[in-house]
Amino acid sequence: MTLIIGVKCKDGIVLGSDSIETFGTEIEQEVSNKIGFLARDALIASAGAVGLSQLIKAKLQTSWETVRRQDDIYSVRILLEGIIWAEIRRAMQQVSEAQELLNKDASSTVQCSSLIAFPVNRSPVLLRFNVIAQSDEITHESPFVSIGSGDFQADPFLAFVKRVAWNGRYPDSIDDGVFGVLWALKHVIEVNGGLGVGGSPVIATLQPLGDKWEADIRTDPLLDQHLERIGEAEDAVRTHLDQLLANG
Repeated sequence: MTLIIGVKCKDGIVLGSDSIETFGTEIEQEVSNKIGFLARDALIASAGAVGLSQLIKAKLQTSWETVRRQDDIYSVRILLEGIIWAEIRRAMQQVSEAQELLNKDASSTVQCSSLIAFPVNRSPVLLRFNVIAQSDEITHESPFVSIGSGDFQADPFLAFVKRVAWNGRYPDSIDDGVFGVLWALKHVIEVNGGLGVGGSPVIATLQPLGDKWEADIRTDPLLDQHLERIGEAEDAVRTHLDQLLANG
């Protein structure tokens, strides 16, 4: 079980994830690898079948120089869809053969979706790939996306964050994006009803550094200031509502 969130900001991309992974049917363990690097300037985060996600990531890492040579988003999407679909198709063929022998539905073991962030022509790109490797691009017009078992709780909260914290548009800065993604993760982790979403939030960013782009993953110590801001925002809302209710 997983929650992955992606946001396209004015000057880059923010990805966020929870850090609980379920092994078997009941055992949960905290991990920090739901978001990973494809290159110095490229990130991937996946929800679903862990083994397939690992194979897709490994294949993309070995193919990334070919991806980097593409100079338009259409060519990049077609290439990435082909690479990812090849791994999914191979896994589906294995499942199909296994189901004939075991007489048991194993389709869930090859269901995997991903978010990939990287630059194309000096502009940040955020793509979502579904369980059959079809992609869509996250744009400034609709700047957030979530995948995984907690997505139905995250999406309404992200819409609230967009309306209230981002003034109804995309985040003006990476810090604004980190604030919103972290707030949504914190909300779902605290209120989810047995979705298997939990642990400490993990945040990754893709932003320009001089004339290059750099990906970075932030953990607890680097998020404390944002968590303080979230606490202050919640306290301010709570205080204001108490005053409104007290005044009738």
